[in-house]
Amino acid sequence: MQDTPRRAKLLIVLLLIMASISVSESQERAPNGQIYGELQPFVGLDGVRFELHGIGNSVYNVVSVTGDPQTELTGLNRAQTEELYRSIRADADEAFSDAGIPLLSNRTDGPETRPRLVVDVSWYRATPELFVVLIDIRLMEPARLLKDPDKVVWTSSWQESFRPTATKATIAQTLRSGVKGELSSFIRLYKRAHAKAG
Repeated sequence: MQDTPRRAKLLIVLLLIMASISVSESQERAPNGQIYGELQPFVGLDGVRFELHGIGNSVYNVVSVTGDPQTELTGLNRAQTEELYRSIRADADEAFSDAGIPLLSNRTDGPETRPRLVVDVSWYRATPELFVVLIDIRLMEPARLLKDPDKVVWTSSWQESFRPTATKATIAQTLRSGVKGELSSFIRLYKRAHAKAG
């Protein structure tokens, strides 16, 4: 019977330790204890799948262009476009690895419902010397329709856009650095949402 108060004290100490651990592992919060609104899409994420759209795999068939239509329209030939695609993918792999954020691969064993980070890149010639670049990044997450709960639809829970201009000499670097900048924004918010307090 003398052991009961000792066990109670030990139990209280263990509960206090567990409470302090759970507090120290919480994400960044506002002074009122609420999660910052800008961080909410990132809470609970355990990695993302990365998708890069808009670079490569296009066919250019324009009658009024002399020479290579792809080079004339985009400022980059096929080899340069393929190299740009590989470079941006490598930049993403490196950035996520350095930040400790898992890059998930696509499932083959059933429907895919894990979040996707989608980067859409496009650009067009605005003048003979100037290109307008459009870079959109979106965190896409699955949702279920209230009227049809078995149906999964994808919706954007966070997004940013970047609209620089470039010349033919700088188009590849502008595209690559623009995507890097957008990935940095995602990673910064992801890390803040998963930061340990204290």
